[in-house]
Amino acid sequence: MALNISAGAIRNPIPPILLIMALLFAGLTAFFRLPINQLPNIQPPVFMVSVAQPGAAPAEMETQIAQRIEAALTGVQGVRRVTTSISPGVSTTSVELQIGADLDRAVEDGRDAVTRIRADLPADITEPVIQRLDFASQPIAYYALEAPGMTDVERSWFIDNDLSRELLAVPGVSQVRRQGGVERRSSGRPGRRQRPGAIDPHAGQRPDRRATRQPRTHRRQRLEHSPARSRHGHRFRHRRGFDLPL
Repeated sequence: MALNISAGAIRNPIPPILLIMALLFAGLTAFFRLPINQLPNIQPPVFMVSVAQPGAAPAEMETQIAQRIEAALTGVQGVRRVTTSISPGVSTTSVELQIGADLDRAVEDGRDAVTRIRADLPADITEPVIQRLDFASQPIAYYALEAPGMTDVERSWFIDNDLSRELLAVPGVSQVRRQGGVERRSSGRPGRRQRPGAIDPHAGQRPDRRATRQPRTHRRQRLEHSPARSRHGHRFRHRRGFDLPL
């Protein structure tokens, strides 16, 4: 005689209801007891290749260095994305691997690939530097300061002299670094700092160096007329990148 579970549950519904409630209680208890890591140790599989060529324009580094290094690194097993950032004299190629790829093996394969094309690169470059990107050494928190009533100089001074001291007093904080704002400039007198908005009494006695500034060098002219660059403030930077099919 076959056991009819549904018929027995209909005739006596109390045991199935108690069983379902017990399973629901056990599941909720296990869910709320799961350990939670607020700052998990995440290491994305990324490594970088840096090459320096002093005096080279971004357009020259793109054709002579960046494109050849990218072509060599695309043959590394597990590559997902290749991105290159070019500034005057420096080319940095970032290689992102597939999740689960062996980063140590990929770094060794990338080093071998760059070594094979070393003869095709310009002779006056520095030796390519291949290193893993350590995200653990990057800042773990960013704060934005908005003060409409302050000038850029006053905001920068407040962050460097007041806010940084308060943050460094917090246990566990080892370094505070400001991004943006106005950089400090020395007044030419050691041991003396000038508050924002203060008037220098010796400013009128100093010669105006702007009128005696020499023309820009040929190297800067090459950078300004280079087609493969973009300008951000007074720095030139060119970025290129592509994704590989999965």
